[in-house]
Amino acid sequence: MIDSLKRCRAAAEGSTILGRLDLLSSSGAPVKYVLVTLHRPATVDDPAVFAGVWEALEAVASRLPVVFPVHPRTQARLQDPAVSASRVALSKKATEKAGIRLMGPLPYLDFLRLESAAALVMTDSGGVQEETTALGVPCLTLRNNTERPITVSEGTNQIVGLEPARIEQAAHEILSGRFSPGRIPRLWDGQGAQRIVRILHQHFAALGACVPASRLPSLRRLPSTPLAPPSDALPPSCCAS
Repeated sequence: MIDSLKRCRAAAEGSTILGRLDLLSSSGAPVKYVLVTLHRPATVDDPAVFAGVWEALEAVASRLPVVFPVHPRTQARLQDPAVSASRVALSKKATEKAGIRLMGPLPYLDFLRLESAAALVMTDSGGVQEETTALGVPCLTLRNNTERPITVSEGTNQIVGLEPARIEQAAHEILSGRFSPGRIPRLWDGQGAQRIVRILHQHFAALGACVPASRLPSLRRLPSTPLAPPSDALPPSCCAS
């Protein structure tokens, strides 16, 4: 994942998503905004839990625009009468009033650009936890645990659970500038694939079952910034688990 991010970062800078979403100031610099992704069953399947999370998002959106590319699973939950009855996404008017901008899943390069320029990312996605640490962007994980603990111990991630008051307080602290900048973990340098190939070659060579190194494709010959395929051909990062 980090290899892909490093290789696509320059291409993502060319995305026009900020302009298309009116997230640029008159000087052309990004305005402050919050990026949200939610898709896990524990977050969106229980109407009461989802209602509480939505309440926290509304509070954040009263201060800054909240950009919310909606995962297909979450789209279905937003249409669920039980969720609507819990005051989640009651109407387009209510959503606009809260400053929450709903949209469909985004191409990877557009999403990466939104991540890199966000003042804060709020998510339940493991992949987004890693990406925000690699980008140095503050992240709040709306879960009670994480399978990416290094993003908490070394990176920019905080685990805040699903209680609205705690989510709101943590977001307020970050948006007020009170957060640890973290650091990029060791070996998150975009060279993971090369190390894996080298280790596999050494392992199988020791077993006498490996092709000569001279016949392996040279990863060193790959360009550092490849030509990106059309953005709509890439999977949406916000849908990562």
